Amino acid sequence: MAAPKAGYRDTTLPCSDGRGWENLCRALADKRSRQEEELDWHLPADAPLPYRYRWEHVKDVVENARLLARRLGADEDACVAAAWLHDIRKLEDQHGRRGADEAVQVLKATDFPQYKIRTVAIAIRLHEGFSSGRRTKPLEPLEAAILWDADKLTKLGVPQLAHILGTARAMHITQEERLALAESYALEFVAHTAESMNTEPALRIARIRYREMVEFVQVWRRQIDDPFGEPADDQPRIPASSRIPEA
Repeated sequence: MAAPKAGYRDTTLPCSDGRGWENLCRALADKRSRQEEELDWHLPADAPLPYRYRWEHVKDVVENARLLARRLGADEDACVAAAWLHDIRKLEDQHGRRGADEAVQVLKATDFPQYKIRTVAIAIRLHEGFSSGRRTKPLEPLEAAILWDADKLTKLGVPQLAHILGTARAMHITQEERLALAESYALEFVAHTAESMNTEPALRIARIRYREMVEFVQVWRRQIDDPFGEPADDQPRIPASSRIPEA
C-alpha cells in the first residue's frame, strides 16, 4: 500500500469532495477493514463476508473514544477521527506510524479542523502494541491516552471472546479447540491489558471486563470437563497467575 500523496483524494469513497470529515473517515475505515477481512477469509472482492471482525472492532473503538472524550473533557473531534482511522494500515508493519501519516493527508483534504490534525496523528502513532502492565504515567496528550484505552477496552470482556470465535481462524475447529483458543486469549494474551489503561474510567471498566472474561472461560471449561458437575461456590475462582487488583 503506497504512501498517500499531498492533496489526498479517494474517489471511491463518499464525501470525496472533503465535506463531512467523519463520513469520509468512516467510509475509509470500512473500506480498509473489508480489504483485510477479504484476505483473511480468502474471498473475492465484494463477496459476502461471514463476519466483519475488524469493522466491528473499529466501530466499538469509536464509541469508546467518544464516550471517554465526553467524560474526560478531551477533544471529541480528535478522539473520534483517530478512532475511525487508527487501523487503516493494519495490514502493514508499524501500522500505527503508517496510519498516522496517512491520517494527516486524509484529514488535510477534508473539512476537519486543521489545527487538530497533529493531535490525531500522535494518538494513532502511539496506539500500537500491548502493555505488559500498569503504566508509570499516562500517554500524552489526553487524546492519545483515550485512543489507547478505547482500543484496548475492545480486547477485554465476554463479547471479545465471541468476536475472536467468529473470525476465520476459528472456523472448522472443534469445540475443545475453541475453548482452548478462548483460554489462551483470556489467560495469556490479554492477561495484563487491563492494567495498561491510562484513564481511571477505562481502568475500572477494564478490570471488570477482564474478571468476567476469565470467569466465563472457567465456567465453560468446567461444563466441558464435568457436564454434570456443579461449581464449588457462587463465583468461579480466578487463578493467581491471572488475578488482577480489585477495582
